[in-house]
Amino acid sequence: MGNDNRRQAVRVECDLPVRLHGGAGDEYAGRIIDLSRTGLRLRIPGKLLGVHRLSSLVQVTRRLHETLGDQFRGELHYEMLGPLIQRTLKPCRIAKRDWEQTDVEIGCEFDIGLTAEEVGMLGMPLPAVGAEVAAPGLHGAGPVFRSGGSRHTLRPHPAAEPSYVAYLYPEPGKMSQPLATRTQTLSRGMAMLEVDAG
Repeated sequence: MGNDNRRQAVRVECDLPVRLHGGAGDEYAGRIIDLSRTGLRLRIPGKLLGVHRLSSLVQVTRRLHETLGDQFRGELHYEMLGPLIQRTLKPCRIAKRDWEQTDVEIGCEFDIGLTAEEVGMLGMPLPAVGAEVAAPGLHGAGPVFRSGGSRHTLRPHPAAEPSYVAYLYPEPGKMSQPLATRTQTLSRGMAMLEVDAG
């Protein structure tokens, strides 16, 4: 898979479990924090690599290589799907999250891109490689998340791909039906929603 295709793949923020298999047969659990059809960014606790919050990036890189190797197998969303979606992950970027925590973020490329069927199984709105997005810097959101006591679900709008419809689910007793809204703008930290007056 060429680097051009990797750069064109839209990344979507999420929070999905991933199980990593090291060269010695050891298993490590991490979290996928963003995902595209060609790769992912994951977060793993530093203690799994044997690093602390003041470890340098050189030390983190060395421990990652010693623990997992130059590339390793990952099972995506394994808590729900088991080993159904597996990829060989090749680290391409390593960064500490911040100096207050030991967590390590690792950007990885897939050996083979995700298929449309696998994207559907993951429940993620991942556009095809090279597809244009509605707004610059679009990173999307996971299929369901909670905020302020309400659940929000983002789904592709059937009539105007790739815009989105957001369904708001208030707490029980507040409203009988979900409230459908349209996204005017969508960015990493904010969604502007449009609600019909009727």
